[in-house]
Amino acid sequence: MSLTIWNEWKSPSAAYRGKPFWSWNGELDADELIRQAKIFKSMGMGGYFMHSRTGLKTEYLGDKWFECINACADAGEAIGMESWLYDEDRWPSGSAGGLATREPRFRMKYLRLRVFSAGDEAAIWPDEAHFVAAFSAEVDDLELGDYEAVGYHSAVKSGRTLLIFSWEPMREHSFYNGQTYLDTMSAEATEHFLQVTHDAYKKACGDRLGSSIKGIFTDEPHRGFVFCDKHGQPGNADPGWITPWTPKLWDAFSEAFDYDLRTRLPELFLCPRGHKLSPVKWQYMELCQRLFLQNWARPMQERCRQLGLVLTGHVLHEDTLAAQAVPCGSMIRYYEYLDYPGVDILHLRNENFWVVKQLASAARQLGRPWLLSELYGCSGWQTDFEDHKRIGDWQALFGINLRCHHLSWYSMGGEAKRDFPASISFQSAWYKEYEAVETYFSRLHVLLQAGQPVCDVLVLNPVESLWAQIHVGWATWLSAVDSHVLELEEIYRRVFTWLCAAQLDFDYGDEDFLLRMGSVEGNTLKVGQMLYRVVVVAGMETMRSSTLELLQRFRDSGGQVVFAGAAPACLDAELSDQPLALQADCTAVPMEQEPLVKAVRAGSEACGVVVVDENGRGLLCQTRIDGDQHIIVMLNPSETQSYDQVDMTARIKGSLTELDCLNGRALTVEARQSADKLSWQTSFRPLQERVFVCGAAVPEAEAPTAVPALTPLALDQGFTYVLDEPNIAVLDRASYSIDAGPWQPAEEILRVEQALCEALDVPLRGGQMVQPWATSGLAPKPGTPVRLRFSFEVKVLPDAPIRL
Repeated sequence: MSLTIWNEWKSPSAAYRGKPFWSWNGELDADELIRQAKIFKSMGMGGYFMHSRTGLKTEYLGDKWFECINACADAGEAIGMESWLYDEDRWPSGSAGGLATREPRFRMKYLRLRVFSAGDEAAIWPDEAHFVAAFSAEVDDLELGDYEAVGYHSAVKSGRTLLIFSWEPMREHSFYNGQTYLDTMSAEATEHFLQVTHDAYKKACGDRLGSSIKGIFTDEPHRGFVFCDKHGQPGNADPGWITPWTPKLWDAFSEAFDYDLRTRLPELFLCPRGHKLSPVKWQYMELCQRLFLQNWARPMQERCRQLGLVLTGHVLHEDTLAAQAVPCGSMIRYYEYLDYPGVDILHLRNENFWVVKQLASAARQLGRPWLLSELYGCSGWQTDFEDHKRIGDWQALFGINLRCHHLSWYSMGGEAKRDFPASISFQSAWYKEYEAVETYFSRLHVLLQAGQPVCDVLVLNPVESLWAQIHVGWATWLSAVDSHVLELEEIYRRVFTWLCAAQLDFDYGDEDFLLRMGSVEGNTLKVGQMLYRVVVVAGMETMRSSTLELLQRFRDSGGQVVFAGAAPACLDAELSDQPLALQADCTAVPMEQEPLVKAVRAGSEACGVVVVDENGRGLLCQTRIDGDQHIIVMLNPSETQSYDQVDMTARIKGSLTELDCLNGRALTVEARQSADKLSWQTSFRPLQERVFVCGAAVPEAEAPTAVPALTPLALDQGFTYVLDEPNIAVLDRASYSIDAGPWQPAEEILRVEQALCEALDVPLRGGQMVQPWATSGLAPKPGTPVRLRFSFEVKVLPDAPIRL
């Protein structure tokens, strides 16, 4: 191990340390902000993202806002902390807290289908300005038969169905401070947002950008929801019947695919009889993807680079293939436009490991060494250090090395207390001990960024097979509803799990990346900066003709293509037997774990670099080669299962050292050297990680010492103790009376507030309320007297002072 990596591993610098979302959620004070920045430093953090959240009273993008930004940037630079901007008031990025969407032309828009029976008097035609097209059609539920275009205000024959298509703007909502989200498929709208936000930072922060202010976070941008029956964001009514639209879509579609989409809109919304897949659906999704990337993602990255800012963040939403397709399309394609691409892994039990694998795949192919994860959010106050390790370990193993802790509160006052807990800051009793947690992860990051990954397997990403199957109500917020799509999702999960459990590292391959970055070199397939010897095709129902041609050349050059299960039945979303013909010339296995693992092992050279015996099936592994060393990180992801007597072999000569990332120690390990291999035996407790360095010696390596066994200690019946802070009893249940009326039964205080708001027709406070800064100029409304009554008992009065 080089001395540089060793020294960085012993004492990781700010770059490898976490940068929490610093929730600016009250009336900001520069001195208090600087005090909290120093607390982050003491917690082992390497910086922070200055993030507007619900409850902000200081005017967003106002003079005082920028004064606080600059004060934190200067203070952070003085103590060795990275200061990062956040490009929105709350989220998703694009509206600038409503400042960028006051003009209707910049607002998000949707295309809607309304269905009427022949002669239905309830048929209400949109005004002519919003009318798009109408059709007389054979429709049975969502199944579409013959159809023909009809004119504005036309009637249809008996037995036929009237389909009316129109466009509509996104409705206004308090979450956008009374405005809407942005039309992110419009270059003009994006430019307006950049002028409102990024150019304002340039004017106010000057040459701090790119120096004491390192970069900017963009959070959950999207291009609108495709037939999403239920979703967790503000939107229009009946969302399952609308899909994103922008005024230039018609011309862009005609230019790309040589026909007018308006003539075939019924095929986009409904399910053509006898056809599970439709080229119209795929083409629409592909065009929306292009418009989103060309008119939002690319201009965003270009502006940040002009300002000297590193662009990081993540887009909406990653958990499943359908969850990605609904608001964005292909996650992998978007990562090209982030300098430090990232994901969002929230909740206590989000174990969708493939989300990070997709990110890491794109980052490897693009040569992006820094990968961000927004993690720990929505996990609750009960989340302890074991949870922090469990959640963070697998993400670090798969490549995450920029931890964005969600969430660290500036204040708990007012609306702020309703934000997603827990606060990873001084509001949590354990904050003084957190430095050990962050240093542990920082050491993992140093090792998992060193050298190059050992990986030569590519799994084709089947997301476009979902695109060709979209229809009204096909998906909800985080998953598909359509049974065919759910089958594809299950295959996707199985292939990931089977390969990872067998310690077979792989990357995902997006078909657009293959088109633009793919080439055959000898018997390898090159995608960007990565070379692959095995390509796995699984769960794809359609394939691009460009992908088929590339795989044919790869196979003819000696590369191995493995088809798991059925070959795609379609080419470019049209029925074709060409993929089946390719399968006949390649390796074909059933959709089962053992045959697939065996076929991949047969073609991969990387899988022989480190070998784990069958006792280790289920352990996760990442291997990197750094000069004359192998760095092997192994993780037991199970909370209950132990792995004993696991035999490991590395194809290398030299010494074997285990690195203790928690305590910063290097320990020698006994190993057998035979020919060019090192062999040793190890074990794993539940959730335990182990890091081995094979080959060249590690500085300061020492012999392991025996760990004393833990024995239970019996306490006498009585013992003394000292509180490290005052004891409290929280008064959080109250009965209430409105305007001197009768007393209502006691209830938890936030539920009391909800009942009061409903009774008095007052907007609810919470995450979707209008921000205080956006209402600061409004005159207060006359109030209504409310009385609260808290009841409690004290059985024993303590000798110490008592305070209410």
